[in-house]
Amino acid sequence: LLGCVQTKTDTKSESAALGSIISLSAEQLAEFNDDFNTFREDLWEKSYHLFREDAKSRYAAADVEIQAGQLVVTTKKGALSSATLGSNFLLVGDFDIQIDISIDFDLSIPMRQNAHFSLWHKGNNATIIFERLSRKKVVMKMRRDKVSVGHIQGSTVKQKSFSEFTGSVRAVRRGKKITYFYRNKMDVDWKKLYKTRFTAGDAGVSLGLKNFYIGSSSNPSVTGVCSVRYDNFKINAAEKIIETDEI
Repeated sequence: LLGCVQTKTDTKSESAALGSIISLSAEQLAEFNDDFNTFREDLWEKSYHLFREDAKSRYAAADVEIQAGQLVVTTKKGALSSATLGSNFLLVGDFDIQIDISIDFDLSIPMRQNAHFSLWHKGNNATIIFERLSRKKVVMKMRRDKVSVGHIQGSTVKQKSFSEFTGSVRAVRRGKKITYFYRNKMDVDWKKLYKTRFTAGDAGVSLGLKNFYIGSSSNPSVTGVCSVRYDNFKINAAEKIIETDEI
């Protein structure tokens, strides 16, 4: 590709397996990086998904705001609430992307609290989900799904528990394999969460939060609020990036 360079990943434990990615230049990639100092409508499209007609009277869109240089998504108290941001761009070929995430869940409240960072392609998702597990734990799950952007459910293939999470997650695709990594704020090196089959097709990025189970008629009372903070979305390497309106 014209203007591409060969970029090395810095994931030590996986460097031999991942190798290098033929990538756009740093200047070209920088156009799609986001420090969330403002909301960039050229990069992200907001959407709100409920998927249950009989629950519309209980639904309220979650707040999506820029606060202190971070993207903050917060559910509404007393309502089924969610918000999703889908990218206005698609990643073509191999790529290496990352984002900072800070989970602000009220673990004392027994309600669904679920934030995600997802790669999607025509109904297929490879997703990292953070959700409330108990009064003391947040669980990070890796899921492979057969559903659309904003509708995150499916088979959990790997999970890890934390008392809290403030750090970064990273996705690296080579061919039809995608590997997710995480790094807590005190960590220096990336840790591998899971490597799985995905797709070699053009992939979009999705971020979001919800406080209910999709398709469930027995959602617990939504008596509190939960929020997630995203920051420093960065494309470390990508063969090609194209604009889209497919979300």
